[in-house]
Amino acid sequence: MKCGRVFFFAIAAIFAGAASAPAQAPIEPAQLPARTLFYVLWRGAPAPAARQANSLLALWDDPDFAPVRSAIVEGILSERDKADAKKSSGSPQATEKMMFPVPAMDQKTRLTRQEIEEFATLLDNPFMLGYFSEPEGHAASAKSSPAGKAAHAWNGGFLLYNRAGKEALLTKAVARLRQEEKEPAQITPVMIAGVAALKIEHKTGASYWAETGKFAIGASEKSVFEEILKSVGEKSPAAVEATLGGSAAFREAQPMLGAGNVLEFFFRVPDVKKLAGDTSASGIRVAPLLDTLHLDSLHSVVGSLTLEGARTRFQGAVLGDTAEGTVFDIWAGGSATPASAALAPADTVYYSETQIDLPAILATVRRAARSLSPAGQSGIADVVENSIQTRIGMPLDDALALFTGEITSVQTSSNFDPAHYVVSIGIRKKPETLKLLRTMLSEKISSERAEGDTTFFKISLSGSQGSTGVAQWNFYHLAVTPEMIVGASRAEILREALARRAQTASSGGLFAQPKFQESRGRFPEKLNGLGYLDFQRVNWQAIKDRWIAEAKKAGVNEKSGAGANKTGAAMPAWLEQLDPAIFSRHLHTLSSGSWKDATGFRFDAWLE
Repeated sequence: MKCGRVFFFAIAAIFAGAASAPAQAPIEPAQLPARTLFYVLWRGAPAPAARQANSLLALWDDPDFAPVRSAIVEGILSERDKADAKKSSGSPQATEKMMFPVPAMDQKTRLTRQEIEEFATLLDNPFMLGYFSEPEGHAASAKSSPAGKAAHAWNGGFLLYNRAGKEALLTKAVARLRQEEKEPAQITPVMIAGVAALKIEHKTGASYWAETGKFAIGASEKSVFEEILKSVGEKSPAAVEATLGGSAAFREAQPMLGAGNVLEFFFRVPDVKKLAGDTSASGIRVAPLLDTLHLDSLHSVVGSLTLEGARTRFQGAVLGDTAEGTVFDIWAGGSATPASAALAPADTVYYSETQIDLPAILATVRRAARSLSPAGQSGIADVVENSIQTRIGMPLDDALALFTGEITSVQTSSNFDPAHYVVSIGIRKKPETLKLLRTMLSEKISSERAEGDTTFFKISLSGSQGSTGVAQWNFYHLAVTPEMIVGASRAEILREALARRAQTASSGGLFAQPKFQESRGRFPEKLNGLGYLDFQRVNWQAIKDRWIAEAKKAGVNEKSGAGANKTGAAMPAWLEQLDPAIFSRHLHTLSSGSWKDATGFRFDAWLE
């Protein structure tokens, strides 16, 4: 089972309509062995009271949302068919490493829609998916396998499921899955750590399975299976230093983890130097590269999903040492009020702003590239950099220093008309920026005009202007002000955005609206990323009408072969059946913020 699919099904379980959530997780993460590399923990479907109060779940449960729910199930079935087709093709590209070996399925006996819906209720209960890193010495012993015997590749994946109240359904599901196997597995009863278990062998590998007490346990390695059995069966806790709870990386992440989360994940960044060795198969000097990038500054990647009344919250973080010279340099320090706030009027529907440190990114890439070159010699990176500097007519450091790193997108159209998107890029020195733009876009510039402190460009996105004549079309419009470059696909939309700046600056625009201020108040003062979507300003009916028109047009192009769009599909039935008013009934705002502090880079989002 692919990790991405596990995440999908775990999140889908929130919407499964469970009666109540079990009292606790299968095992608290702190009790896992110290060599746990990652885990995903689903604490069980929300209780009825939490479900009824939450806006997102209320949307899912709305009878008018039934067409979408059905479409999701159909999508799962369709993706399964595609995956099975790839597996049966036998192409190398279709082969993927499974955490647990999964046999190909016979299409004549595959699960029906009704069975999938029935077995989906297994996700009412908590489960944990995880991976233990390879024990020291295991790789060496695998390499010393007898001649003619393939070395055993480590697969430390495990699944721990709380089957309380689902025993019969789980047994039925396991039996049903085995019926689908094209080639029956060899199943051998075994005793492991005093527990009756099954060893299940396929051509793709072996795994172990047991249902004991209130738990079902699966793993691909016998040693991992034994450790999980020991963890769930221990009456006295193991020594802290032998558990994940004793890990510095886990303790650092704990404020984002805990019983209040519906879903959480934790990935401990391993010692990449030990994993990589001194050189790669291609002869690249890996050790100097890792030293240069300071990847040891990364400690963990962590995230959680929480239901807080009507609101749904997702938090994520890359934790580690953010000292200068590490990979954390790519994220800017942030600001309290971005310069692009002047482009967001009070009736803004969508606003997104990001700040990155371009000079720091260049410095990181440069250090990494040069670490790959022999000492005292210029590498390919220096050749490429010199070529770019010759093309733009200035040192690369100077060119990137012209930009503040702030990138913004603003949408004021209630039906999200693409023509009404306005984007901006922050700059520091207008004259030097104009020079750079003229050099880089010389053959794409159709016209240039100065009006006051603003310079307007008409840029051809298709075709160019050369010595033999002009062949340009598909134009985009730019305006360069002393603080930013502003762009839009239509000249009138660009001018409207610029004209609003003075009014927005005096009234405060979006940033002065009570709803926005309430959302903004949940985040720290300085942010390097800010997002806001006002669902109540969206014209959902207009969006639906546009989607239907685009789907019909794509379907016509596909049938006739006319035009460039030959990838369109027939209009989905759920789109016609959907009542768009349900979104306004349940959803109000989506806000997000990101920032860098002494412990790492953090992201926080609220849907209500």
